Amino acid sequence: MCYTLDRMRQKKTNKARSYRQSYAFQACLEKQLLAAIKRSGISMYRLAKNSGVSEPVLSRFISGQRDITLTTASKITEALGLVLMPKKRR
Repeated sequence: MCYTLDRMRQKKTNKARSYRQSYAFQACLEKQLLAAIKRSGISMYRLAKNSGVSEPVLSRFISGQRDITLTTASKITEALGLVLMPKKRR
């Protein structure tokens, strides 16, 4: 398929916008998940055992050395008794 220059620019712009939105969503999710972990008072060892996520992965996430995947976030939220839900758009 052949695109004109304008369409190519638009496609790149949409891709960049999508990436920024995805990054913002991930940052928001991580922030909320970190707060939930801290509020729970559960030890990292117990959370790792309950969620099935390794302790080193949890440690690097909590210390900010590593981002988290949606799959891992889902496992952690389930272990905390929480549910991942999409935020309603305005």
